[in-house]
Amino acid sequence: VCQSRVPHCMAHFAEQKDSWIFTQDSLAQARQSAYDKAVKTLQRHAAQEQRTKEPPRLPSMSESLRLTLYYAHKLPELCGFCSAPPDVLWTAIVLFRRFFAVHSSIEFDPAVMMFVAVHVSCKIEEVHEITLGKLLDAADLGSAQDMKAKVSSLELNLLEGVGFKLLIEPKPDAALVMLVDELRESVADHIALDESAWDDVRTSAENLVADVSVRTDAALCWPTSVVIASALHCALADKLGSGSEACSRAQTALDATLLQPLKTEQQRFSVKKMVEHVRLDMTNLTSEVESMEDMREIRRPINYCHRLFERMRADVADLREENRQAEKRKRSGSKAASLSSRVQNEFATLSAGMV
Repeated sequence: VCQSRVPHCMAHFAEQKDSWIFTQDSLAQARQSAYDKAVKTLQRHAAQEQRTKEPPRLPSMSESLRLTLYYAHKLPELCGFCSAPPDVLWTAIVLFRRFFAVHSSIEFDPAVMMFVAVHVSCKIEEVHEITLGKLLDAADLGSAQDMKAKVSSLELNLLEGVGFKLLIEPKPDAALVMLVDELRESVADHIALDESAWDDVRTSAENLVADVSVRTDAALCWPTSVVIASALHCALADKLGSGSEACSRAQTALDATLLQPLKTEQQRFSVKKMVEHVRLDMTNLTSEVESMEDMREIRRPINYCHRLFERMRADVADLREENRQAEKRKRSGSKAASLSSRVQNEFATLSAGMV
């Protein structure tokens, strides 16, 4: 295999060992911490309000996670409505999943954050033709001015929530194009698949990457390069027949291509184990998806929470604006006083010179 043509998606393996790759335990802890923080804020607000009427029950931790997953699963559908390219979809999925790894869905409405994630992703990927207005129009929400205001007001919250880490690489579509091209050349003498069949393999793998990332925590617990490699393994098995000689040959060639950039045997062993783990998760994916009816019982109490948090965020924004205006007036007053003093001094000097 020509070294210059080896895809570099595995080079991102080392780079992705950052704060956005969780273990199952650390992810559970981050989510629990976000949930507890939101609940305490609501309880503190209720105590300050001294309400005589009993507020609705708070959603449970598991209910909040179910709601987040429900809207994560809607992301590909929303991107399809506005004809967003694959890069926008992937960036939106990653931003959405990362945000709700450290924030609770009882504080931020995932139905709104879904639009925020796609809107911000269009900006990041420079897809300027999909404006917020066009995005809302595509979802039949073009006349909902309150929705437009909500999405705009939460952009900064999303950016802060992901630590302003906006470079989402590698992209599955580009990585899979390179991998499939490399693989097709390396097995051309042994596996007779036409171009259309290879395109099917690539498309199947790309869809599987998105599917496993919205249905499970794969995008949070594994490097993207591992998820991509696992999806291509599964797509080859579906196309060539799991356990067949052709499939075995193709997967062996794929492993050789993927692992070549890694420097140590330990790295290669670790990546192979991770790919096996994610492949197992992919084969165990179910087609069951919760319906809007399933969500209604969760949304009733959670909508109450969202209204309170929206009001609190609005109060904070108003206070910041008041402080900004006060500081502006203070600076203007200081400038005016300084100018007046300077004019008086110059006039006094001029008058003294005329005596």
